[in-house]
Amino acid sequence: MYTSPPSNPAVGNCIGRLEEMMADMMVMMQEIRASSSTIGPSQPTASSTGPAQPPTDP
Repeated sequence: MYTSPPSNPAVGNCIGRLEEMMADMMVMMQEIRASSSTIGPSQPTASSTGPAQPPTDP
């Protein structure tokens, strides 16, 4: 995403961590998409609002 490293090394380290997190998220999304196609949409997945919790009350 960023071609030129910023002057502040702390900012560069933060951007590097962000890029790693983004890559992990992309892999997780691909895995969720692949597993949901076989298991079904009933599997709880993490959403933008937060981690989805399975219903405990009947």
